[in-house]
Amino acid sequence: LFLLLRWLALLCNLLAFPRLRPRPTPPKPTASLLVPARNEAENLKRTLPALLRQGASPEGVLEAFRRTDPGLEKRQFGLVAATGESLTFTGAECHPWAGGVAGKGFAAQGNLLSGSEVVEAMVETFLTAQAPFPERLLLALKAGEEAGGDRRGKQSAALLVVGEGKGYGGLWDRYVDLRVDDHPEPIDELFRLLSLHRLLFER
Repeated sequence: LFLLLRWLALLCNLLAFPRLRPRPTPPKPTASLLVPARNEAENLKRTLPALLRQGASPEGVLEAFRRTDPGLEKRQFGLVAATGESLTFTGAECHPWAGGVAGKGFAAQGNLLSGSEVVEAMVETFLTAQAPFPERLLLALKAGEEAGGDRRGKQSAALLVVGEGKGYGGLWDRYVDLRVDDHPEPIDELFRLLSLHRLLFER
């Protein structure tokens, strides 16, 4: 379930990217846009924002990765552009159950889940819950957990929401950045921490 939350957090991060002024000829994603890095995680960190900022669609990003990442079939990720265009990708070598659902403005995915009903419950709750965005993410995670969640059990969770100038006093972009490393009910604990965050930082 921690993996689910990490990718939903990535979704928030991508949604927060500002729209750029339209360019006469948006560049197509090519392998040349990928910057060599010491390891794959660093490569993703550097190139994914660059590709999106330069006008690549989520599908274009995936195609760039197909050409350059020999370990792609071991990976799982979701991408959401500022336009709302999205995709979810699950490599053939991910541990079952593994899969995802993507739609306008969202992408939800996970692996080592009890079944597809986990992701389906997350998506339904995310799209229908009447709550602020951070709470909607947690409600979606809770729904996924109640639908079966991670087949290994539960231990940790995290929530990251960013937006331009959304941090305390408008000084930075991290609006919510919370994590629970070891707890019998990590999502419930995140709800508690989020309520404290609002109490302390939204006055």
